[in-house]
Amino acid sequence: MASSSKPVLGYWHIRGLAASIRYMFYYAEVDFEDVTYECGPAPEHNKDAWFSVKPTLGLDFPNLPYLFDGDLNLTESMAIHKYIARKWAPQLLGATPAEFATAEMLVEFVGKLKSAVTMPSYTGGQFGDNITCQLLAESVYPHLDKIYDFRQKKGTKWLCGESLMWLDFFFWEILDYVRWLTKDGLWAKYPALEAYHKQFLALP
Repeated sequence: MASSSKPVLGYWHIRGLAASIRYMFYYAEVDFEDVTYECGPAPEHNKDAWFSVKPTLGLDFPNLPYLFDGDLNLTESMAIHKYIARKWAPQLLGATPAEFATAEMLVEFVGKLKSAVTMPSYTGGQFGDNITCQLLAESVYPHLDKIYDFRQKKGTKWLCGESLMWLDFFFWEILDYVRWLTKDGLWAKYPALEAYHKQFLALP
């Protein structure tokens, strides 16, 4: 990877795991280079755009997304989220030890929600060719229920407390996808998440 004065983020030409990372860069007002790789046309969806350069970039653990910042290279999306927070927006690590620890705990549950909604989007999952947007959304409600109930019990403004944190960026992106799947019908089941969704959009 050629040296750059700006951090370089690499990912597929989709929202996927990189969207919430991009949001963090924009929030922290960090100028970054957004490198994207496109799959070939259907039905093969050839991935040579990435695999042809994957071993040449000098990544310690080659994967997407990746981040280059000077001499540092990182892969794994959660590590990238936390690095951006620590370097450019430390307030996103939490205002208290409890908020920091809560984010570390909840990331496991948010990650399960992400996996539950992502893989069937590509494969059909348990529904196969009969999958619909509504069926996919409903299939992840048990995962979303746990997060929703936790937040309702705590009565906090954000996911982990009163402070906006790096995990909110990751969770909001998943929530926005499920909202899209249900054509905003999600809010009837989880009304408090509609306010959460809107307050994130109102961030400066």
